[in-house]
Amino acid sequence: MHRNDLENIPAVLACGLLFEAVESLLRVAMLLPGLFVLARIDHTWPYVTALNHEVGAVFNLVRSIVVIVVPAWVLVVALD
Repeated sequence: MHRNDLENIPAVLACGLLFEAVESLLRVAMLLPGLFVLARIDHTWPYVTALNHEVGAVFNLVRSIVVIVVPAWVLVVALD
């Protein structure tokens, strides 16, 4: 579980810093990283409490969408 955090969080932190540097919409810049953090916490909770795996998978999907949207947004803004 900790290894998964260590694989994902540094990459998202780097993309998040780039996102904050290029993004001018404050609400979006606050929403996506916050959504990632909440989804990360909610993804970890089912594993800690031994809940159903599908519950964690839903939050993993949200987290994965944020991980795809943030770098894509940075690329679009940087190339524009």
